[in-house]
Amino acid sequence: MTKFELDLLKVCAEDGDGDEDFENVTVLISMRMKGYYKDVDDGITVDELIWRYENA
Repeated sequence: MTKFELDLLKVCAEDGDGDEDFENVTVLISMRMKGYYKDVDDGITVDELIWRYENA
């Protein structure tokens, strides 16, 4: 995951989407269609993605 991808996840979490699954956050799905978040599971929450990246 790139710094940009992590920063965008954090912005989504700050805007109240932290508990949402990746697949339910429209901007993240749009960014995937542009080539970002290629290996992200749709069913994982935004907060979990941030935690996994920061603790990897």
